[in-house]
Amino acid sequence: MRRTRVRRSSSAAAAAGAACVFATVGIVSHANADPVDFHIVSNSVSVDRAKNSATFTLTFDQKPDFVAVDNGQPDAFQYEIDADSTSMGRTIGFNDVDAVVRGGEIFEGKGLPVRSPSGDGGSNSGGWGPVKALLPFQTSGDSVQFTTDLGTIGDNGDGQFRYRVFTTQNGTFTGQVVGAVIPLPAAVWTGLTMLGGIGVFRQIRRLPRIL
Repeated sequence: MRRTRVRRSSSAAAAAGAACVFATVGIVSHANADPVDFHIVSNSVSVDRAKNSATFTLTFDQKPDFVAVDNGQPDAFQYEIDADSTSMGRTIGFNDVDAVVRGGEIFEGKGLPVRSPSGDGGSNSGGWGPVKALLPFQTSGDSVQFTTDLGTIGDNGDGQFRYRVFTTQNGTFTGQVVGAVIPLPAAVWTGLTMLGGIGVFRQIRRLPRIL
């Protein structure tokens, strides 16, 4: 496996093999706010097909505060996974979402919930469906990392999917990143590498309440 990071700047990545070329380009999006707001500095996804798993890593511009405050938490993140496409040509709509990783529920102390996109999720679900899994996660300084089975996020085992991850601070949107996980020829890189694009926040549906 090899990991490619996406940072807060315009970025492009390309790799060529005997039969295919992959490239992505993106632009960062942040809300207009005070510089201390909670933003994504870099993100990466590595897929291990042998173990049928994906490991996500997020690094922020400050140490995240996931401690419970008034039935919520100051800092939060949320991944919306579309396991049926790797296209960076259109935004991820509500009907595209196969799983939601709810960093806004860490304060409950049960783990990192992965929810279905629809159904009765109960309290603190942000309008999403029931919990599919509770994942362990690790924090180190400004970073958080977790690993999930591909099936849990709706992937059929090919390790190809796209996602949107956004951040909030005290319930206010602060920024987002979009990316896609695409396999590259073995002659170029072993395993799968995340080729990330950073998405523009425009013409996106109303985001569900994250806290």
